[in-house]
Amino acid sequence: MYKLMSDVPLAIAEFFVEEVRTELTGIQVEETYFTDDYNEESGEPTGTQTERTRMVNQYVDTVYVVLLDRGQSVSWEQVQNVTEKHAGKRDNVIDTFISLAMVTDTWEFFDEYTLWLGACEVIELYNSTEQLDEEGEPITFEPVELPTEPLHVVSSKHDMARLFNAKLKRNAGHYDFITLDTLVFDADPVSYEKMKGTLLSWDALNTAGVIEEDKILWTLADNTNALLTQNQLMQVIDLIAVRAAVLQSNYEKAKL
Repeated sequence: MYKLMSDVPLAIAEFFVEEVRTELTGIQVEETYFTDDYNEESGEPTGTQTERTRMVNQYVDTVYVVLLDRGQSVSWEQVQNVTEKHAGKRDNVIDTFISLAMVTDTWEFFDEYTLWLGACEVIELYNSTEQLDEEGEPITFEPVELPTEPLHVVSSKHDMARLFNAKLKRNAGHYDFITLDTLVFDADPVSYEKMKGTLLSWDALNTAGVIEEDKILWTLADNTNALLTQNQLMQVIDLIAVRAAVLQSNYEKAKL
């Protein structure tokens, strides 16, 4: 496509690289080499050498301007699907897809710019060619304007994708199980409100006989039961609230 890197338009120079290849010229050249001499009678080496010549293929290093490999194309829709599937679990996979989508955007600019170059060549040829009427006489014509040169605008979609990932991590983390003293509790909104309601009604529940010896029977995340004190329930609620605050803080930092 291009013979020298200096021939490549600056806007798309990043897509090309120089590559040196050793190739046959199709010509043979004379090469000098030496062979050991041997005594004709004893067959022992004489310690001397004889200079000889032979014809060998000639090679030359040639520099080519090579288009880089595009690699895997990834759309932003694919990024969103992967993010929804792996948010909070496999951030390295999400980051990889975001990077691939950004590279795909870059190659789309390359394609657009290449088409623009082709259109410019056609228009410049037309404008430089003498136009003739039906009788073969030159006519005056309005030259065609060149199309606007494409600009490589960096997409903001990668920031949106990372923010989307951070939001999903925040939302998913809010409802993960919470552990206190080896006991694992549900932390979804219904369970959280149930804990708060139990604490607010602790005295009434105690009067009603639901609470025995300052403990209440509580169903854990694995559907087993455990006797909990008022203080333990308060600690679980605090853990859920602190975790929610940390997740929200991480989300806000991701937005910066």
